[in-house]
Amino acid sequence: MTGPIPYRSRLELERLRNGVRRLFPLFREIGSSTVQGTTAVQLDRLVERYLQKHGLTSAMRGYRGYPASSAISVNSVAAHGLPDGRPIQRGDLFTLDVAARGGGWVSDAAWTYLMPGSSGRTSTFYHRSWNAFRGLLSSIEPGMTLYNLARRSQEIADEAGLVVLPQFVGHGIGRKLHEPPVIPFTLQEIDSSASAIALRAGSTINIEPIYSAGGASVHRNEDGWSYRTLDGAMTAHFELTLLVESDHVSVLQFDGCAPEDLPGEPPFGVLSG
Repeated sequence: MTGPIPYRSRLELERLRNGVRRLFPLFREIGSSTVQGTTAVQLDRLVERYLQKHGLTSAMRGYRGYPASSAISVNSVAAHGLPDGRPIQRGDLFTLDVAARGGGWVSDAAWTYLMPGSSGRTSTFYHRSWNAFRGLLSSIEPGMTLYNLARRSQEIADEAGLVVLPQFVGHGIGRKLHEPPVIPFTLQEIDSSASAIALRAGSTINIEPIYSAGGASVHRNEDGWSYRTLDGAMTAHFELTLLVESDHVSVLQFDGCAPEDLPGEPPFGVLSG
């Protein structure tokens, strides 16, 4: 995933926005659903039906051989959670990650949900993760280098008492799911040759740090896809798309609002019932 950061024309941006508008309501629908007792496989089928209804196709199914339409990561599964038959239970924390293709453009987002019955410690971690993510989005500006973005990401997580998992990165997005640049969220993973790359106006990027309540080490599960924290710590993962403009950035999933205008509490995701 090397090369220049693509620049989007107004027409291209409108087509990208159209995909975002069709996909992102899925995450709000999940936030108002009764998830308890639903298996990850059943949730993945719900995603498939939603995509079909809205004229979208999964950009994840078949990507490097991935066999599902979404990734569903529960508790200590940090990323790429392969949907299985385990029911989602009270007290769980789970992330839904979906990428969809429509009209030649790709949209991609992830959201972490807090199940009812979660411990106070889990709830605190969830809300701190959202606020760290919101703080990172708010700190990004046109012309910012990837080095400074990664440094700020680490600083915000440290201030919140969180750990950013260095193995997972953000990316540009557009006609393909993963486009330049590769966006690190810790200095540990940044490539010296890429650290001076600056965010240019007209580019679209997906910001998605994954936070851990414990250590930073992960291992891949036997399914060959899922990554779990080595110490069993809870994880949280929010992913949104930013449009970099000449003098500011905006969040496409929230109607182009400025990151600092996102609510201080997660606008959905704390489940009830």
